[in-house]
Amino acid sequence: ATKAGLAPFHGWLPDAHAQGPAAVPALFSALMVDLGVIALVRIVLQVYGPVSAHRALGLLTALGVVSALLGALMALCQDDLKRLLAWDTISQVGILLVGFASATDEGVGGAVFHLVNHGLFKALLFLCAGVVVHVTGLTKLSELGGLARRKPVITGCFAVGALAIAGVPGLNAYASLGLIHDGLQHTPVILAGAVAAQAITVAVFARALWLGFLRPRARA
Repeated sequence: ATKAGLAPFHGWLPDAHAQGPAAVPALFSALMVDLGVIALVRIVLQVYGPVSAHRALGLLTALGVVSALLGALMALCQDDLKRLLAWDTISQVGILLVGFASATDEGVGGAVFHLVNHGLFKALLFLCAGVVVHVTGLTKLSELGGLARRKPVITGCFAVGALAIAGVPGLNAYASLGLIHDGLQHTPVILAGAVAAQAITVAVFARALWLGFLRPRARA
């Protein structure tokens, strides 16, 4: 759970992902964190017996919902671009755990698909953030702006990652999140928590895209 960055074992993740070259948090978030999720799920689904697995799945569901909502809300409050992405990783880990813990064909299949998707779009977003820091020397959204005109390619790449993680139709996370939500139909309270976390995630990346890339930069 600590390796996965699952709340309440997530304390190391935002600081670790916000420091160092962008390739490091890209690797952490896209691969290492996902390996922690895989380890947790395999232990619960393949090692525990039916009774213990049922109890553990309930615990993972609760921690998953808490992680999803906490990560999304904290990401919405961040001014540092890389810390924003780090907190969103915690939120995505929560969504993954909720999908796996549903123990339904749709939920587990969607979580496996979303595991791959998260590795792809989170690596893309962290690498874009690294380019932004390299080009501008800035990492705070409040100090950025106007990058769409100066760096259209990086803006386009970040926009693709942001739209994908938001679950926009036509991009990869739309299908994986839809499957996870289908797997939660029998638990409407958990489904509502997952949908709320996703709605906040949309707001997080709309804010980041606007502040960092689309808004005109104030003249000094």
